[in-house]
Amino acid sequence: MGNEANTSLGITEGAVEAWHAALGDFAPYTVARNAATSAGVRAAAKNPLPYRVYHDTYSVSLTPTGDVTNQRKSGRCWLFSALNVVRDRMMSTLGTTKLELSQSYLQFWDKLEKSASFLDEMIRLADKPIDDREVVYWLQEPASDGGWWDAAAALIDKYGVMPKACMPDTANSQATSDMDEVLFRKLRQCAMELRAAVTKGADAAKLAQMKGAMMADVYRILAVSLGEPPARFTFEYVADARKSEKAEATGEGSNTNQASAAEAGDACGSTAENAPSTSSDSPAPGSPEALMAKKAKDSQPENFTRIEDVTPQEFFARYAGVRMSDFINLGNVPGQTRPYDSILQLEHQGSIAGVPIRMLNVPIDVLKDAVIAQLKAGHPAWMACDVLKNMDRSDPAGLLDTETLDYEALFGMPFGMDKATSFDARETELNHAMTFQGVNLDAAGKPLAWRVENSWGKDACKDGYFVITDRWFDAYVGQAIVHRDYVSADIVAAWDDPATPVVHMDPWSPMFGLSD
Repeated sequence: MGNEANTSLGITEGAVEAWHAALGDFAPYTVARNAATSAGVRAAAKNPLPYRVYHDTYSVSLTPTGDVTNQRKSGRCWLFSALNVVRDRMMSTLGTTKLELSQSYLQFWDKLEKSASFLDEMIRLADKPIDDREVVYWLQEPASDGGWWDAAAALIDKYGVMPKACMPDTANSQATSDMDEVLFRKLRQCAMELRAAVTKGADAAKLAQMKGAMMADVYRILAVSLGEPPARFTFEYVADARKSEKAEATGEGSNTNQASAAEAGDACGSTAENAPSTSSDSPAPGSPEALMAKKAKDSQPENFTRIEDVTPQEFFARYAGVRMSDFINLGNVPGQTRPYDSILQLEHQGSIAGVPIRMLNVPIDVLKDAVIAQLKAGHPAWMACDVLKNMDRSDPAGLLDTETLDYEALFGMPFGMDKATSFDARETELNHAMTFQGVNLDAAGKPLAWRVENSWGKDACKDGYFVITDRWFDAYVGQAIVHRDYVSADIVAAWDDPATPVVHMDPWSPMFGLSD
């Protein structure tokens, strides 16, 4: 039985009078009221003091790898951040200082896989009432934009990657609401048809037939909205003078070095007519063919590179230099139901059916040490946080700090909760993914501030980057992806050991709310 005490006495005249009288005990009431009503609550609470000790300098800092990306009006932050981690590895191999991988390419397959999973879930849940909490959850957003590292890793493993030039953004990949409206409408229609079929006793073969026809419709919607992904492509770019050993070993193209593909003329799908001859038969010296070949060669940049006729899977396998399974998902989501040294796992929410979303829950210092180790090794790290806390897109400093908004002073009351309570109360959720690019350490090696690359374009925050203080990290960073080379043997063992305790989470848990 619940608490039957009658606490709902209503708002009485006496209570209002008492509350009014209590304002007299709040000395700065008039000043606070005037500031808040004139400028707004956030502006009135703005605390300038953190900016006096603000430094956008780092003792460990990665060289910016390419332009800051822009997800625009889509919830693809998790894909952008994952691809930024992958491109860092690929640029080293390819020898290019600037490379952007196609987010639209993986977005197509993500939407397709999510749609298939949604239909499977509707069949699984067909015997539940239409207002069941899990059924309602799925119907609200059948194939949302949001996702997690695990989903991105599974998509890359299955479909590979390609340069953005080979499948650029479209109007619908950049602003997904219209496409999602049509896709969701079709999927909800399909869900109701599947539920009705189950009610009428349809067997597995019949349901599979229905799902196949429905997925053909989904494929058509995505193909019309995003275009069909290329099965093979040719990638051309001009490399830098700095050449990686691995790139030389591949023997791909005329050179495979390091340069800006975007700035120095990257291209996809070049025709045979435009390509230099790859024939082993050399034309006779002085012949028209030889003169034409020499002219074509002389007109090419010295480090021109062509990677010809590859699949996205081959492109990733050759040039990433890393396996997605080599990364470990570390979380810091404290709470009585979320013990440390356990796997927090979500069964039915990954893009690809059968691939769960999982993180090893660890103390915050363990997570930080792993990220620092990876940064010191020269690689960025994927992270998830509650970006909405004390965030101002237009702030030229790009500062995220727990003290930049002083609501306690403005209203004269405490607002604090510890991290565990904030998650339990839904005050905090993991709603955005970015990549760590640097950290400032004190003399003892403890972090003071972190540099984070965002995916809102270069005009947001400070040239597209956030500076987050370590205390903001403590409060609002809840996840980081680190290569197993940069964590302790105990962490690797816990991640790999099937005997590690698993806590099964609901899909509406706040640590799995990533969607921005």
